[in-house]
Amino acid sequence: MNSVAAQPAIFRLPIELRYEIYDQLCPNKPLCYPFPNSPITSIDHGGPPRALLLTCKALSDEVRTYYYGIATFRFLALGNAWSRGEHQSQGTMSAIKNARKVELMCMWNITDDRAASDPATWPWYMNGWLAAQVRLLHDEAENLKLVQISLRDASSGIPWDLKKPLLEPLLALKGKVAFSVGQIVAADEEEDGTKAHVKRFVSQLNN
Repeated sequence: MNSVAAQPAIFRLPIELRYEIYDQLCPNKPLCYPFPNSPITSIDHGGPPRALLLTCKALSDEVRTYYYGIATFRFLALGNAWSRGEHQSQGTMSAIKNARKVELMCMWNITDDRAASDPATWPWYMNGWLAAQVRLLHDEAENLKLVQISLRDASSGIPWDLKKPLLEPLLALKGKVAFSVGQIVAADEEEDGTKAHVKRFVSQLNN
């Protein structure tokens, strides 16, 4: 009885109204590079006020549950060594553990010279980054529900058969999470075809 009486007055409100309040306290604007040495490059919502999280455990737990239910954590393909999952901060690991939705933003630039060479020689941000993020999510993202696939493709005139293997690391998460298609940007004359290929691949991941 004492624990119930000690709860904040906000718990007397319906949960729907509490969520509306939390929504106002979590800014709907991107938070860029929220953690040092982190593969998480942005979050689409700002976090709740620290003072609110320190009020009491029951309120903190509910606010955090709400926040992680609405926030999308973006991982942008980079070539930096620190983005390979090494020496992650406590904040990064906590965010990954609690995240429900993650966006993986792939970056491709397959030139004619690269197309003629062994993909193993391509830059890590194209051939290595996605596999590293998938391993990290597979091992650490205990609450992950949705992975959104976005793409910036600067390639031109490269057949899809050469690009498709770059997405195949996602197969390691098949059956564990749902997948969706985010923003796909490609050369003007190829964008529609690229979108269709990515949508088809994601559909296969969900089946």
